[in-house]
Amino acid sequence: MAELARLVEYNPDGKRGLLNRRDPSRDPRIPARMSDLFHSGAAREHTCARGRRLEPIHSDPNVYTIRHFLSPRELDRLDEILTSRRRAFKQSHTDSDDTALILGAERTSSSLALPKGSDATLRAIEARAAELVGLPPDHVEPLQIVHYADGAKFDCHHDLGAMEVKRRRTEGAKAEQHEEKDTIWHEHEGEVTVRSPAGARRLVTIFVYLNTLPEGVGHTRFPYIGLSVRPRSGMALVFCNVKLSGQPDARLCHEACPVPSGSVKFGCNIWLTDVTMQAHAVEAVPIRKRPAGRTPGLLAPLLQIEHDDFPPPHPLALVSVCFRRRVGARGCDGRVASYSARRGFRLEYEGREAEDMEMEELLKLPLAQPCALVGRRVSKHFPGHGVFCGVIEAYSEEHGFSVRYSDGDSEDMPPAQVLRCLCPEKATTKRRKAAHREARPTEESERSPTAALPASRALVGRRVRKLFRRYGFFEGVVTSYDRHTGFHIKYDDGDEEDVGLAELCTILSKPEIPSGKKS
Repeated sequence: MAELARLVEYNPDGKRGLLNRRDPSRDPRIPARMSDLFHSGAAREHTCARGRRLEPIHSDPNVYTIRHFLSPRELDRLDEILTSRRRAFKQSHTDSDDTALILGAERTSSSLALPKGSDATLRAIEARAAELVGLPPDHVEPLQIVHYADGAKFDCHHDLGAMEVKRRRTEGAKAEQHEEKDTIWHEHEGEVTVRSPAGARRLVTIFVYLNTLPEGVGHTRFPYIGLSVRPRSGMALVFCNVKLSGQPDARLCHEACPVPSGSVKFGCNIWLTDVTMQAHAVEAVPIRKRPAGRTPGLLAPLLQIEHDDFPPPHPLALVSVCFRRRVGARGCDGRVASYSARRGFRLEYEGREAEDMEMEELLKLPLAQPCALVGRRVSKHFPGHGVFCGVIEAYSEEHGFSVRYSDGDSEDMPPAQVLRCLCPEKATTKRRKAAHREARPTEESERSPTAALPASRALVGRRVRKLFRRYGFFEGVVTSYDRHTGFHIKYDDGDEEDVGLAELCTILSKPEIPSGKKS
């Protein structure tokens, strides 16, 4: 268990920011990326880190969701952190103008603040969130985990500042927005105003749902824009708390609907502010790793997600798979002939007809020849236990696909889930790599830093030295290699992460030369 080198106590619901920045009238600078997402017309689909997509769900104000913002491995790591610090959860509270903490009936959930930058996984999440909106990672507040159970809720509030409602007796008035007063008028509520805080301003909120809940349970509801969002494991809800002028946008007031007895909701608040939060960063945090073979932690039992919540497969895994597409009264069988990042999947039908299709659209089609998948390899993440590989042994219409894993266990999977767990065929991968080598100029191959690298597994055991922005250099060792997740690195401070070959080449330490030998 690592020792805390330096810990600055931080309460994300109390006194925020630095005392020498108490100027409520200041206007924060809105980055170009943030302006493009939230203040440049109607919301549209955007691409963010590692191919994730911002999917618009509301315009004016623009609100987005990101499926699989957190990977299964990151969810497992957060589960370890929550389990090791479960006694640190405290009842959530709100803050007043004089920065006093207020416990009230409007907020009955519990919360846990995670020390900023104390873990490789937390640093990766902070960096991803900052890159999403164009702010530096040090502008991310310490992550806050929230827990709802037994009827817990959070009534209507605004993440930027205190919300005021002045009820009026005027009847029949329509909803209006007063830009100059940062106020909206609602026909049922009255005049709704949000006051800017004296400390740091939360410009953007990214709320990540850690577990999936049934329809109608634990939703995030925006009453003034008529929007309700269902929690889905690993999905992020993204919205901007300010207008282009930097003043609060009262339309983004929202509430966490009650979670009834028998259900549990975990979420992670990621707030991006207009000032640096580096004063709250720490170098290490005591997190006890869960011993192998023990019962999973708090979060793992809740991560048994629906088949359509599984991350999409590797694109090459769907090449050569046959699907059935219904056109009018007849069905047409098509085979996935190829994939490209620009066009998507090329689906070829009988009669030489073809069309291009995106991943999510393709996965909704039924299989034309399900028995052809027998013998294919699959890879599935089991929350709290890791990733296991297996082989499809049989198919039946009654039970679906029978899969046997490398540890001897077996299970039946529906077709929709099998498609998301498929591994690329070795022959397909080899053909793709061979075509890439033939198309690449010889001079480029000679200049490439990875052209002369040995086999990937030969790099296991090598030392690495990586710079984490604003945290310094950390050394570690490559412990294993997996063709799906890449190289697994364990750092000397106990943190772990997976990296690709290109990144590994940049952080490899020079091999030590035994004494008596010349370089």
